[in-house]
Amino acid sequence: MRLYISLLPLLLTLVLTLLGVTLLYALHQHLTREQLISAEQHHLSTGLLEQHALLQGYLLRNDIAALKNWASLKSESPHIQSVLVVSPTWQILAAHQVALEDSPLAQHDAVLQRQLQQLPAQSMVSPLTLPQPAPDMLQMALPLQFNSQQGWLVIQYDMKPALQRGLSVTLQNMAVYLCSMLLSGVLTYLLLRNILHTRLRRLETALQQYSRGDHQTRAQVEDNNEFGRLELMLNQTFDALDQQREMRRHSELFNQLVLNSTTDGIISANTQGHILQVNQSALNIFGYQHQQELTGQDLNLLIPAQYRSGHQQHLAGAANKTEGPAHVLNRLRQVEGLRKDGSLVPLDITLTKAELLGETIYIAFLKDNTEQRRYQQSIENLAFKDNLTGCANLNGLKRQAATRPDLHWMYLLNIDGMSNLNHSLGFDIGDQLIKTSGQLLRQHKPAEALLARHEGTDFILLSPQQPQQMLAIFRDLQQQDIKLDGINYKLSFCVVYQLVNAELDFDRQLHGAELMMRQAKANGRASMQQVEPGLIQQLQQNALLCQHLELAIREQQLFFHFQPKFSALSRQPVSAEALIRWQPDGKMVSPGLFIPLAEQSHLMPELDRYVIATACQQIRRWLDQGYHVLPLSINLSARYLTDEQTINFIFQQVGEFDIPASLLEIEVTEYSLISDEQRTADNMHRLQKAGITLAIDDYGTGHSNLATVLSLPVQNLKIDQSFIRKGMSSSKGRAVLENILQLAKSLQVTTTAEGVETEEQLQYLQRSGCEFIQGYLLSRPLPLNDYEALLRRQTHSD
Repeated sequence: MRLYISLLPLLLTLVLTLLGVTLLYALHQHLTREQLISAEQHHLSTGLLEQHALLQGYLLRNDIAALKNWASLKSESPHIQSVLVVSPTWQILAAHQVALEDSPLAQHDAVLQRQLQQLPAQSMVSPLTLPQPAPDMLQMALPLQFNSQQGWLVIQYDMKPALQRGLSVTLQNMAVYLCSMLLSGVLTYLLLRNILHTRLRRLETALQQYSRGDHQTRAQVEDNNEFGRLELMLNQTFDALDQQREMRRHSELFNQLVLNSTTDGIISANTQGHILQVNQSALNIFGYQHQQELTGQDLNLLIPAQYRSGHQQHLAGAANKTEGPAHVLNRLRQVEGLRKDGSLVPLDITLTKAELLGETIYIAFLKDNTEQRRYQQSIENLAFKDNLTGCANLNGLKRQAATRPDLHWMYLLNIDGMSNLNHSLGFDIGDQLIKTSGQLLRQHKPAEALLARHEGTDFILLSPQQPQQMLAIFRDLQQQDIKLDGINYKLSFCVVYQLVNAELDFDRQLHGAELMMRQAKANGRASMQQVEPGLIQQLQQNALLCQHLELAIREQQLFFHFQPKFSALSRQPVSAEALIRWQPDGKMVSPGLFIPLAEQSHLMPELDRYVIATACQQIRRWLDQGYHVLPLSINLSARYLTDEQTINFIFQQVGEFDIPASLLEIEVTEYSLISDEQRTADNMHRLQKAGITLAIDDYGTGHSNLATVLSLPVQNLKIDQSFIRKGMSSSKGRAVLENILQLAKSLQVTTTAEGVETEEQLQYLQRSGCEFIQGYLLSRPLPLNDYEALLRRQTHSD
């Protein structure tokens, strides 16, 4: 760098003269100015020291408002140009202008801030003179304490009035110093020219080196003048540029770290469809290892072929600004992406648009939806598919049938013998049978038919085919041999079918088929039966009656009628049989109806317990009322005599109500259901030893034969009423009846004839040696009140 100074010869003398005058003026003015400045400094220092205690008090009280008022009032004083109170953090707390308050000092006067920063910490309160911001300004700083930190009060004082007074003195001495001033001007010119040239060259060299990449170079700072400050400022500029460059590098590293740490894939692309940036998650989603594999590539690399044309149309519309992907921006959509290996990956994508350095870019946020799709598929399978067979479940069948109005026939299939198979070979083998059955049904059903597994061993098949065709398929399947755990098993199932009524509820029709299936199962293995509306109605009524019966047992709505038993000779009552009765809504239901229903619905254990508890409670009540209580008999199925819980319940109730065991008699029925004769006999012995009388009911019918009498410890035989009627109608019948009576007498077992309705029957039984009778001849079953009246008569007669 070269410094050019034009010196015209014609103006040289004038310039030198002016320089000399200027020098003379400056020298003289300087002396006068120094004196004036010294005087004003002393005056201003004294004033500042006087105000120091007041200002320090404001700061101790944190009364900033008072501090601001003081600054405002101070600025109104003559010759005071500006007032600034600066905090240790270089914030302007109070100022001569409200607009400067609460703003950074550097924003108002960066030079002043640097000057204050260069001042050493003050241990004593003493005003300091700062470099003059202008020739006619005096600037002083007073240290202030902010909670052990140092701030400043800065005041600029206008020296113009004082300088003007000194100007007149200066002008008088101008002539004296004119020659000296000219000489000094020449010397000053030469000196400054050399200094400027040297310093500027140094600055030029530093700038050139830095621009060439030598970021370590700095300008040499020699002194604290304007050039020194310029050199310092240049160095600070270099430092700021280095800091910004380092911050930008850290920012880029941080951004890259954030991009790669997020689980969502992020891809940015320009309007031409070229990939600008991709993070690690996006690389993982699409099966790539390095960013270089995708950066700069066309987005079509990640888009399945069937979607690429639509993608190109969107890009073309955005480039021509005729249309754009506005309808897909900032919206969550589900799409598919193309992996590196050619497979497809389900994605959740949100697309957004941004401007970067004047260029439009698109940023896609991607989430791999594979696991969610699998989860949804698993939920779908749980909701609509049977896990064991792979067939649809009932919900899946309904969903498929909703769009198939041609499915006119419903076939319900139930595999036979599953209970025995599970108990004999185990549930795993049973599951194999169900699974194999489902496979066979899928293989042999018509293609247009729908198959579903319902519950347990039930399958449902909906088909447009008529029953003749479908039943033929089912009969063929009945002949299939299935190998289960090395055992050949012949497939057998019952079928119930019906015409589907689209106007009726599907579940209701299925329920009807399930009720009909009970009838089909009762008809035997491999039975096939069409749903009969009348029978379904009866089955539904029975099912409803079972529900009401269960509620009646739970709420103790059943009651007894009492059938007295009389001595055949004296015709006096000796005991009674408790006959269970049920009268819901005022209408009597026959025991011949609800007791078999209780057996079918497994309510008999509850009903037996209810009868046992009610009978014991009734005996206790009669005893408490002072009646002459006759023994009371109840009916109990032989199948439950092997049940320890039932036997223990009898003992528990007898003990709980504290009744004599001899007042309770048990009439055993349904001998064909005895599964363990030895345990039954042992339990009957326990009851007998406790004093409870045991009788065999309905002797002469079914399995109540002599073998039964000999194997069980019974004390009374109750001869069935049908046997009485038939036995007396012929000589053979009488002979057999008399034989039974003689046999019972020889075994020391008493006999009771049921259903005695005529005097002839009674007299014959008396002659034949029958001890007790029951029947309408002497008494029909009595309600509680009538039977208690009989007990009262017995009590009074005694």
